[in-house]
Amino acid sequence: IPDEFDSHEVKLVLDQAGFRGKYNACHVPQRNSKQGSLGYAFVNFVSPQDAASCIRALSGRRFGTSDVEPCVATYSHTQDATFTRSRARARAKKEARYRQAVAGHR
Repeated sequence: IPDEFDSHEVKLVLDQAGFRGKYNACHVPQRNSKQGSLGYAFVNFVSPQDAASCIRALSGRRFGTSDVEPCVATYSHTQDATFTRSRARARAKKEARYRQAVAGHR
């Protein structure tokens, strides 16, 4: 993906490609605030079928309107540690909200 892309731009491209609602997390590792991304993203799809569809749809094509090399979409054998931590934090927040909601109904 282009260096200037962040997770918002990646999500826009995915949504425009027909994958809105088919993924539940997107992480774009950044070099630092001024240098942009590392040129790749991690996207967690809701189902293996959705992931396979995205790989077929994006592989070999330009990512969005960028003029960088064609996209190489593939399965990840490992997740970026930041992505894993952010998903764990989101899950913990969701569980905390659920506990609060349940406690509020007693």
